[in-house]
Amino acid sequence: MPRGTVLITGGAGIVGRYATDFLARSSLVKKVVIADIKKKEGETVKYNAQIGSATMWNYPKVIFEKVDLTDIDAVVSLLKKHNPDVILQVATMLSSYFYAHLAEKVIKDRGLPYEGHLAGHTIAKDFVFTYYVMQALKEANINARVVNLAFPDITNYILGKIKLEPTIGAGTTDLTATGIQLLVAEALGVPIHNIDIRLVAHHAIRVIDPKKVPYYLKIMYNSEDITSQFDTIELFRKCIQITNYGIIIENSSMTASSAVSNVLALLHDNGIIKHSPGPGGLPGGWPVRINYDHISIMLPKEISVEKAIEINLKGMKYDGIDRVESDGTVVFTKDSVDYMKDVLKIDWPTVKPDEALDMAKDLIKAYKQLAEEINYKGIFGG
Repeated sequence: MPRGTVLITGGAGIVGRYATDFLARSSLVKKVVIADIKKKEGETVKYNAQIGSATMWNYPKVIFEKVDLTDIDAVVSLLKKHNPDVILQVATMLSSYFYAHLAEKVIKDRGLPYEGHLAGHTIAKDFVFTYYVMQALKEANINARVVNLAFPDITNYILGKIKLEPTIGAGTTDLTATGIQLLVAEALGVPIHNIDIRLVAHHAIRVIDPKKVPYYLKIMYNSEDITSQFDTIELFRKCIQITNYGIIIENSSMTASSAVSNVLALLHDNGIIKHSPGPGGLPGGWPVRINYDHISIMLPKEISVEKAIEINLKGMKYDGIDRVESDGTVVFTKDSVDYMKDVLKIDWPTVKPDEALDMAKDLIKAYKQLAEEINYKGIFGG
């Protein structure tokens, strides 16, 4: 039986609604299941997707299922009921569009000595739902692939330590590589698909000065290495500017597109080569070939897997995470610990997988209190 059923956990959220729309318009997708606790929003997303796809002469089945993703038994039942070919995990407990700009504002206004917003200190908010979904998938014992969009550079790596890693991530490195591909194509005046990129980089390169974050980048045109023709640091800076959020509008559409691209690549099962974070539980971002039964790492001969892992683990420290222990315990950097103590008034030097829900609740409470303290409404009015 042809594959074509996709279940989206967190499908009623900002990114989820874009992902649902995009999937419903693909002829590869026969059924989309939106799984979320927000019924009103979920039903709205469902009808938007159905009507939008119908105007483009595509008629998949779109279903909304109300579910609490922290209820593993309920998620198991949902998975067994729909038996999805691919699960797209986009749920998070706190939107980055809210906290990241708040953190950056406080760090800047108070003159604090931190790079970016130490994104890794909020890993719990992204880890929780992904952790529960992967536990439910294991218990349901169905043959589904998982694309995780919730901080996959780190979340997938943590889950890999405890043998619960998603198939692949999405966003971050994919947007970075594609942004560089576009800038190079524009500079040369050639179609974007004529430019071949091989990038190894952690999410951190998108949120602090790229000159400080380790990376590997190779740019090819007509099979010729043309990397030396470009100022790669300037490419990163321009790329982040055109693909990151907070310039004029948020980048939810691009982020969702990256996730849907990986879902469709899995359904296509024809070895599409692109970039993705967290393949098979690896840290950071990688060039990959995507097949349904296997994700291959597509590094040039000039760089080994071991070196690429080293680059990404160094990048992870710039995001505020020092290391991940073999049992999945996250050890935060001193900067992250100090920031959480001084600004958020919470004390979390480490977090174990089963402690993540408690930490996420502490983070949400702390950021809400911080926002009230400085009368912060969010860059998009939320």
